[in-house]
Amino acid sequence: RLVRTWLFAFASAAGFGIHLAGIGITGASPGLVFRIAWAGLVGLSAALILGTLGGSLGLGIKRLSTGS
Repeated sequence: RLVRTWLFAFASAAGFGIHLAGIGITGASPGLVFRIAWAGLVGLSAALILGTLGGSLGLGIKRLSTGS
């Protein structure tokens, strides 16, 4: 279940990262390699932070509710 949470967080943040990279922060339109690298960095960061937090909270709540 934690892997699913990581994948969801990565996919949503990577999509957002690609969108932000496309606005041309430096003034020039960024290339494809920069967009992919930026999406990977943003996605990985979000997956590690949000995915681990959300997955751990969900697992803890499930264990509390089922008593196991």
